Amino acid sequence: MMATETAPTRTGLVQRAFRPIARFTLRSLLQAATHLRIQGLQNIPSDHAAILAFNHLGHLDSLLLVAFAPRAPECMALSDLMNVPITKQALRAYGVILVHRDEYDRKVIRAALGALERGNLLALAPEARQSPSAAMEKGRPGAAYLALKSGALVVPVGITGTQAVYAAWQKRRRPKISMTVGQPFHVPTQPGAKRGETLEAAHCAIMQHIAQLLPADYQGYWRQANA
Repeated sequence: MMATETAPTRTGLVQRAFRPIARFTLRSLLQAATHLRIQGLQNIPSDHAAILAFNHLGHLDSLLLVAFAPRAPECMALSDLMNVPITKQALRAYGVILVHRDEYDRKVIRAALGALERGNLLALAPEARQSPSAAMEKGRPGAAYLALKSGALVVPVGITGTQAVYAAWQKRRRPKISMTVGQPFHVPTQPGAKRGETLEAAHCAIMQHIAQLLPADYQGYWRQANA
């Protein structure tokens, strides 16, 4: 798990005002600027906690969930994004859990678990970085830990095409992107097993569920597991 620069635990007045505007604006822009296909939104719980676990290809991945999920999810974002002035203001206004790459901080865990305890959606990428090849990497067990600790459902989300949007826009083309939301599930628990074994099993379950929603060339590390 990574460490936090700031980790808001509750949605404030600014966030409650900004989020509907941000969601409407993102929906409008994405529908206008891309050829977008979305399936399975009905699988996202409307009234209780869930972890939205997605494969990570590009900057638009989490924005798709922000824009089209039935309700605004809480999001985890790398603190590197705060170095861009416009992005910094948007992240602050939305209210995200900011994290530093490759570092551990209990504040991140408390903020994430607090969001789930309040029945919110929490969107995060178990790979913890954008895949440089667009194929899934092994990933890290942060999402699995939160799922085991909170007991929340995991909703797998498979995304394609977002790695190519900037190149398409430079050529004044509308890129094809897709988001497929799978069936929610509880990660497996293994009574009597060692903690590390239980965590690894939960992580594998999450990644395999995501991979099953993707074409073979996007499955990467997890392709053989789903063969």
